[in-house]
Amino acid sequence: MALRYPKDMGTEWMNLKRQVNDAFTSANSRVPYAKIGAGIVQIFSSLQIQAGAFFRFTFANNQLGMFMGRHYTGGDPADGMYIRRIDGTLAFWSFTKVEEDYGYTAIYDRQGNIILSDDAFMQEGLARPWIPYNFVNMAELTAPPSSRQATGTTDTDIIISHTSVQHGKARAVGYIYVATAGATAEVKFWSYPDNTLLGSVTAVDGWVFLDFNLTGWDFGNNYYIKTSVRRASGTGNVGFTLVSLMGRQT
Repeated sequence: MALRYPKDMGTEWMNLKRQVNDAFTSANSRVPYAKIGAGIVQIFSSLQIQAGAFFRFTFANNQLGMFMGRHYTGGDPADGMYIRRIDGTLAFWSFTKVEEDYGYTAIYDRQGNIILSDDAFMQEGLARPWIPYNFVNMAELTAPPSSRQATGTTDTDIIISHTSVQHGKARAVGYIYVATAGATAEVKFWSYPDNTLLGSVTAVDGWVFLDFNLTGWDFGNNYYIKTSVRRASGTGNVGFTLVSLMGRQT
C-alpha cells in the first residue's frame, strides 16, 4: 500500500510514524496497535482487505455506518457489505451466505421495507418491485371501438396517459388495425399539452414496437403522453390499441 501526503501534512505524518513505532515497541502491542490513526491518509494505489478481515465506518454519533467483510445473518456466516443511515436504519445490503451460496442485493426504506432487490433464487432479474403485466380485450385488437379509430389522414387523438418520469426512454407495444387490406396507419406519441412529437411508427395491421426518447423531460417530474393515429396510405378506417407503455434504459 503506497501512502502519499501533502507537504503541509508533515506533522500529521510524524504523528502517525510515532504511533506505529510505539505500537511495535510496546511490551503489549495489541492495545496501542489498535489505536493507530491519522487525520488524513491518502491511498493512491490500492488498499486490499484480505479474507477474514473487515472494514467499517462509524458516524460521529457512534452509529455504525458501513461494514464490509464477514458478518452473520440468521446465525449463518455471510460475506458482503451493508450501509446504515445515521439513525441506524438499514439502507443497503449485499451479501452471500458462505455455506449456502445464497444471497441478494437490496435497497431499503427507513421502515425496513425492501424497495429494490435482485432475485436470489433465479440469480437474474428483479425480485422487487413487482412489475405489472398488461392485458387487453383481444377482440378489440382487430375491431377497436370507434373512439380509437381515424377516418382520414389527419392525426386523430385517441388516448392519453399520465406518468412520472423515471427513465430517459420509453417503449410502446400495440396493435394497428386497418379496415381495408393494403392500407397503412401511422401512430404517433406526443408530449401533451405542448404537442412535441416523441416518436412515430407506420405499419400495416399487426403488432408494432416503438422505442423513443423522452427528450426534454426532467427526471421525477409529471408529464402526459398523448397517442394519435391516422391513415398513412390506402383507404378506410385505421385504429390502434396500446397494450403497454413502459420506461426503459437509454
